Parts: sequence; structure tokens; C-alpha cells
Amino acid sequence: MDTRKVPWLRKIDGKLARLEAPGAFIFHGKNGIGKNLIVEKLSQNLLCIDRAPNGVACGRCEDCHLFLIGGHPDFFIISDNEEENSKITIKDIRNISSFFEKTSHRGRAKIVIIYNAETLGIIPGNAILKLLEEYQTNTFFFLLTEKI
Repeated sequence: MDTRKVPWLRKIDGKLARLEAPGAFIFHGKNGIGKNLIVEKLSQNLLCIDRAPNGVACGRCEDCHLFLIGGHPDFFIISDNEEENSKITIKDIRNISSFFEKTSHRGRAKIVIIYNAETLGIIPGNAILKLLEEYQTNTFFFLLTEKI
């Protein structure tokens, strides 16, 4: 995805590329509007060490390869498993915390994506807020939600 074609996204991607962006973003909207695609492309662009001049991830470097096969060590995803009445639990947040405490394996940035953030209960939600208060440089949280 070429972020130059979407003005508001271009600004976010530019700040992420320079590692000057805030530590957390919330993407809100109905399912199917492209939140997942945008966050995945921003994440790949952020992790790529050989971005094209237009800011798009190269798709060829080791970081892009690791990202595309779902094995990048600096990329962590939490989801509600898409099961009926499934929620993100405190155990999930502890896994994020463990990831959060480590330095970047590849030396650029660490990314945490929380899909369906509206399924966070009170205790996991408070634990996420605590992690956000302890922001580490070059660590980015993307929270995706259908409801606010």
C-alpha cells in the first residue's frame, strides 16, 4: 500500500518511519473497511530496513520476509480468537508485558497489535493502560476496534 495516496495516512507513516510517532494508535471502524490492512502495511513499513523512496516496505529484506511469514520477532499480535463471547484476557496482557520488557531483536522497533480491542475487560484494559504509561522508545501499539 502506497501511503502517499492517503493524506492522513501519509502523515502517520512518515512519523513512524522517523520513529517520531506516538506510542499508541486506535483504529476504529466497522469490520471490512480496511483497518487490518492499514495496520499490517504500516507495521511492515515500520519494520522494513530497506524502504523504497516512496516509503513502502521493500518486500525483499530479511525483516519483510520475517513479517510476511508471520515470524518477525519484533511483531506481536493479540486477538480474541474470533470465538463467540471470547475476550482478551489478563494472560494475553502478561504476554504483551513479557514482549514489552525485551529489547528489539532486529534493532528497529517493536510493534503490538491488539485486534478487537473492544473485548478488553476492565482488568486487562487497566493493564494495557499501565503498559502505555511505561512507554518505551520505538515501541508502538495499534489497537483496532469496531466499538468505542
